[in-house]
Amino acid sequence: MGTVALIGFPPDLEGLILEALRSAGYTARAFVLHGDIVPVLGRLRLDALLLDGHPFTNLPALVRAVREQPATAALPIVVITAKLRDDLEDI
Repeated sequence: MGTVALIGFPPDLEGLILEALRSAGYTARAFVLHGDIVPVLGRLRLDALLLDGHPFTNLPALVRAVREQPATAALPIVVITAKLRDDLEDI
């Protein structure tokens, strides 16, 4: 299987995701968001990046930085967020 990096998840959710990925055969590592995270990701041989969309005040800047670095430019990025869509607020 592949290697997946997780960034920014609360510890309880992070643990669940890591356990699920590992039981499915993936190598999974969790990281704290910090100013040097993009170069760190570039040194790893990742197959996917999983982000918690909630804590990032500037998620577009993080994604742009990942895309601008040659080592991670084509890395699949999945963002998980609890933000409700406008068309679901009345349900």
